[in-house]
Amino acid sequence: MSFTATAGTYSAQAGAFAPWGSQISGVGRATLMLIVAFVMLAAAVGLGTALAVIYLHSAAVSAPPWRVSVLHGFAGLGGLCSLVLSLRGPPRGVELGVASFGAIAAVLISLAALAGLGVLLTHRLKRRRAGTLIGLHATLAVSGFAILAAYLLV
Repeated sequence: MSFTATAGTYSAQAGAFAPWGSQISGVGRATLMLIVAFVMLAAAVGLGTALAVIYLHSAAVSAPPWRVSVLHGFAGLGGLCSLVLSLRGPPRGVELGVASFGAIAAVLISLAALAGLGVLLTHRLKRRRAGTLIGLHATLAVSGFAILAAYLLV
C-alpha cells in the first residue's frame, strides 16, 4: 500500500515517509548528484582538451580564448561541488572495494583546481606560460576523472 501526500510519499512496505525528490526514477539523490558531477567534469575535460590543443599549436605567449577558459573553470568547479555534495550520502561500492574512490577523486580534482588557479595567476601576473603547472593540472584532473569514472561505473 502506498499513497501520495501533499508533501511527499508514504510507503507501507518501507514504513517511512520520503520527501519529494528523494527518489527520481529509482535513482537516489546521491547517485543523481554523482552523475551530474561526472557530466560536468566530462565537459571540463573536453574543454581542457581543447585548451591544450590551442596551447600546443601556438608558439607565442598568447592568451587562450577567455570564454573557453572561463567555461572550463566553472564546469570543473561545478563538478567538484557536485561531487563533494554527492559524497555526503550513503557509501557506495563497499562490497567491490571502491568505497574510497569518491574521496580520492575529490582530493585529486581539488588539487587540480588549485593548480588551475596557479596557471591563471601565473598568466595574469607574470604574462608568461606556465607549462609545468599546466602539466600538473592536467595530470591531477585526468587522474581524478578516471578514478571518479571507476567509482561511478562500478
